[in-house]
Amino acid sequence: MKTTLDQWQVLRTIVEEGGFAQAAEKLHRSQSSVSYAVARLQEQLEVALLRQDGRRMRLTGEGGCCATPTGWNAAREACAGAGSRSSRWRWTACCRPR
Repeated sequence: MKTTLDQWQVLRTIVEEGGFAQAAEKLHRSQSSVSYAVARLQEQLEVALLRQDGRRMRLTGEGGCCATPTGWNAAREACAGAGSRSSRWRWTACCRPR
């Protein structure tokens, strides 16, 4: 299960901005590339991170675990330690169902 810092940054932007279109605009990307990044992240982690709540995207319980400051920092530090922004690393996810 390999993830990238980019995938985590996309997820964080979706949460902060409230949706895929808003995140795409903020990140200067297409909406489909934002959707794809999160779909791959969820597939790799084997857990749903987001749910739709009206017109906004919200974190699921499992996604909320990953979105704690500890979770974001762990993702950033692991990727930074691997060498570059696009480096891949193994996520020992706290958000896995127990």
